[in-house]
Amino acid sequence: MDETIKYITNNIPFRDEIIKWIKINPEVLIALKFMTVNRFVHFSGINIIEPNEYRTDQILGIVVYDITNKILKQDFIVDINNNHSKFIYYTSLPKDMSHIYGSNVKHINEFQILYGNNGDFHKTHHPDIKSLHPELQSRINNYLKLTKRELKN
Repeated sequence: MDETIKYITNNIPFRDEIIKWIKINPEVLIALKFMTVNRFVHFSGINIIEPNEYRTDQILGIVVYDITNKILKQDFIVDINNNHSKFIYYTSLPKDMSHIYGSNVKHINEFQILYGNNGDFHKTHHPDIKSLHPELQSRINNYLKLTKRELKN
């Protein structure tokens, strides 16, 4: 586990408090899509999103390329009240991993219900590349070009 935490620390732009949270909550580590490297490609960047509802929360979007389905997927870590002490990871897990859902890992549909009023975050779990930060767009486009992969969404 220490090597995995070291990898995340060196490659993912998470604040120290999120790294500590992942370290003490192994179910979060298991649920992180970018840790399944044979299926998902991460681009060493995050989307920071300010919600219209629950304005005190900070939302971090984690974008990955799904090699199997050839689409972008975005999960979210919410920093509750933006005080860097309570976080929730919202994702969609395969049925055989649904036992991981709990207080630290919740289904992406719960995110949509809580933060998706007024159409906010509509289609953000499978984002259009144009909706992402230009730096992420560039990294994704470079990856697709270098690997000769395509993007369906």
